[in-house]
This record gives sequence, C-alpha cells and structure tokens, in this order.
Amino acid sequence: NAVNYLYICANCPSKIKSSNQVKTISVSDKSRENLYSHLSSKHPGLLSSFKAACLRGESLPKKRKCDEVVDLDGIEKIPTKRQATIQKSLTLKLRKPSNPVLQEEFDNLVLNYVVDSVLPLRHVETDPLRELMRNVSPNHVVMCRKTLAKRLLAKYITAKEKIIEHLLKLNHVCTTADLWTTHGESYNGITFHWLHPTTFERNSICLAIKRVVGRHTYNVIASSLGAINVEFGHVPASASINFWSI
Repeated sequence: NAVNYLYICANCPSKIKSSNQVKTISVSDKSRENLYSHLSSKHPGLLSSFKAACLRGESLPKKRKCDEVVDLDGIEKIPTKRQATIQKSLTLKLRKPSNPVLQEEFDNLVLNYVVDSVLPLRHVETDPLRELMRNVSPNHVVMCRKTLAKRLLAKYITAKEKIIEHLLKLNHVCTTADLWTTHGESYNGITFHWLHPTTFERNSICLAIKRVVGRHTYNVIASSLGAINVEFGHVPASASINFWSI
C-alpha cells in the first residue's frame, strides 16, 4: 500500500488557507509526480537540482519510514508517524535473532569469558551473572561449576595436543623460564619461541606454569624445566639458565 507524505515548499511565499494552516503538497512514496508538477509550474529553474537529488536518494540505503528525512533543495519533508495500536503497545515481543545461538555455542562463550577474564570457576554460579544471563539470553542455561571444570579440562587437553603436534615439527626452539614465589608458594613458568620455517615470523607460546616444591637449587630448577620440556616432546641438547633467585 502506498504511503503519502506532506511537503512544504520553502521557495514559495507563505500561503495560509482559510483554516490558518500552511499549504502542503501530498506526495506518495511510490511517485514524485506532485512534486515534479509543482516545481515545473512554480520553480522550473529547480528541476535539474530536483532530479539530481532524487538520483542521490535512490543510491542511498533505505531507512525506516519514521526516520526518513530528505532535503530536496529547499523542499522539506514532514515524516508522518502512525500511532501504535493498543495491542502492540501492551504486548512485549522479544526480537528473534536471525542466527540464534545454540546452547553449545553459548557454553563456549561462557567458557572463553571465564578463561580470558581469569575468573574463578565458581563465578558461573554467582547470582549477578545468572540474573544477567536470564535477562540477556533467557533461552539459554548457564552451566554449573562442575560442568565448566570438565569442559575446561577437555579444552586444555585438546589445545595441548595441538601444541605438541606443532612443536614436534620444529627443529629449533628457544626456551625462557621464570621462577617466583607468592604467598609462600613457588611457581615456574616456561615459554617457547621459534621462527616460522618459511616466513621467519616470530611465534611465542606459554607452555606451562607449574608449582615448584623445595629450595630453589640448581637440581630442583633443572628437574622442573626438564619435566616440562619432556611433557611437550622437547629435550634440549643444551641449556643456559640464569635465575636471580639462585
């Protein structure tokens, strides 16, 4: 169905009807014939600008009718809004996404959120998060802490297997390590660095951060580093270690 819009010509002198209303031009959204006729008879010098403005408007992406405002060289468009029905005003309709997220995809998003934010696993059982998800995505269920722990372990095993498979293809890697103490407990972190065989692009990865028990002696540190290297399929032929804590 065609929709009519009302225009006021800014180039015409003020014309007041007997009812004290400004004279307008009614134009259908499917035809600009009334505007063309008005300009032809009253303002023939504006026809070329009018045609150019029409061509520019057709090349732009379509807007919602209630938001559309077009300036045709002095002709102001008055958008008309239709009042919503009582049924539409009282009924709350949830917008359905074009590509709904499946529960499995939702679980992966929650898992990545917890991991990337370095949050405790119990965070998924907190009331604020569950309330947020109920309002944002009521069709999905937030998994519990135990389910999250199982999925996190499975994801860790999969990622570890891919890393080992990739590292076994490399002939040379550079290892860095760091040992620190916090809250009375010692930890050893180790990273691998290598160059891509063809592009020579630098690559880095954090292999592990593991607990170190005992004094920070050379044999304890060497044992910790060796165990991590063997775990990921690499046994260095030689190593140079420099720890400030030794």
